[in-house]
Amino acid sequence: MARDRSLDEFARADSDSDGDDGDDGGADAADDPASADDDPNFADPEPAVSTYAFSPGGAACAACGETVEKRWRDESGLVCGDCKAW
Repeated sequence: MARDRSLDEFARADSDSDGDDGDDGGADAADDPASADDDPNFADPEPAVSTYAFSPGGAACAACGETVEKRWRDESGLVCGDCKAW
C-alpha cells in the first residue's frame, strides 16, 4: 500500500477509495464539487466550538456569574471550574 495518499480519498464515505492511483479516464460524481450540493447524504459539518477559554481580565461564569480567568464549556456555556460537571 502506498504511504502517501490524498485526504480527498477520505473526504466522502461514498467515494471509491480502493487505493488505485491510476486514472480511469473519466470523471465521476465524487470528483464534481457541484454534486455535493445535490447529495442528500452530504451535510455541512457543525461549526467548531472551544472547550476552554482563558480571559486575563476575567469573565463571568455562565452558571454562577463569578468572574474568573479560566472557564470550560458546559451545557450552560463557559463555566468556572467549580460549576463544571467533571
